[in-house]
Amino acid sequence: MHGECHLRCLASVVSDHCPLLLDCALMPIARQRFRFEDFWLRLDGFQEMVNTA
Repeated sequence: MHGECHLRCLASVVSDHCPLLLDCALMPIARQRFRFEDFWLRLDGFQEMVNTA
């Protein structure tokens, strides 16, 4: 219902309970980092695709 909200668990050193912070401010859209997957090397046609690109 509230996709723009972000719930975070904060640290507490004096209790075994953690306070929750509900932040409903607009969050900037973060770019997802590229991550190379090792299994790509074993896919059929991978090397040809790299050579073509």
